[in-house]
Amino acid sequence: MKSLSIVASLVIVFGCGIINTIFDLPERYIERDVKAEEMVGTWNITPDSEVDVNNFIKRFPDWSGFAPWKTFTLNSDGSCSVELDTAWLGDSYSKDVAVVKTTSCNWNLAEKENLSNKISPVLELGFDYPDSNGLMTSLYIYEENSKLILWGFIGDPDDFRPQDFVKVEQ
Repeated sequence: MKSLSIVASLVIVFGCGIINTIFDLPERYIERDVKAEEMVGTWNITPDSEVDVNNFIKRFPDWSGFAPWKTFTLNSDGSCSVELDTAWLGDSYSKDVAVVKTTSCNWNLAEKENLSNKISPVLELGFDYPDSNGLMTSLYIYEENSKLILWGFIGDPDDFRPQDFVKVEQ
């Protein structure tokens, strides 16, 4: 009975956003409203994130990349295109998908609960490539030095390795 109460207590603690405080995880969530116009443009993976993704894929090939792309373009009409890095797709995707170099998608801004159990703006992407089965993914939005960063987790969120994308200056 004692071990059950310990487990229940741990679940409550880690489920209440206290995990960020205990493990000193950074708060990488924007706290202001984000306008769609701010999102329009081309976004590239940062060099550090590209290295992290490549290292992750080498260590865990069955997981594939969270987001198998290096760059994507968000258009003002809600459409987008993504340039896939087929080496990141791994064996979990069909061979038909692995030959896709560029695919279309759609995007919108939404809100989602973050690891701190707060609601944050996110960028939602819906994919149209073969076998995507209506795949939808969300990227969190963070702001640093007045520049937006879109990011998602590489692998397990508990490891807190972010995959960052920055907007190309236009």
